[in-house]
Amino acid sequence: MPPRVGSRSSRLARPAGAAGFTLLEVLVATVLLATVIVGALAVFSAALRSAQVADFETAAAGLAGQVVAQLRADPELGFGSLDGDFGTDRPDYHWTAEVSPTEWKSLVSVRLEITRGAGNGPDRARFDTFILRPGAPAASGGTP
Repeated sequence: MPPRVGSRSSRLARPAGAAGFTLLEVLVATVLLATVIVGALAVFSAALRSAQVADFETAAAGLAGQVVAQLRADPELGFGSLDGDFGTDRPDYHWTAEVSPTEWKSLVSVRLEITRGAGNGPDRARFDTFILRPGAPAASGGTP
């Protein structure tokens, strides 16, 4: 028996050969697509931040090497706090160093910090190293 005109089953039935999607299918597909897009954007954002951090840490390591070379070449290197910047090459980078004695007279400890930016949460990289004082005789026998 064919469905009656106006009955519920006749309104939901598709005519033979009709193509297309129901509203529910379109809605489910849209929600799935939106979920995938949001997830992809989150992954992209995290990857971008990781690349920025890696770029800063690489630059900071190179700049720290420059500062340590300058300190090593300073014949009047004393103890205390030092600071500086990198001029027009890297105007947003700044360095501070704390030079302190060790139990060996010819060796000093250097705690170096490279910062980029200012305000709320600048990027920071910290380095600890030792420097043989310029002109100091090398220790022999491993005694202070």
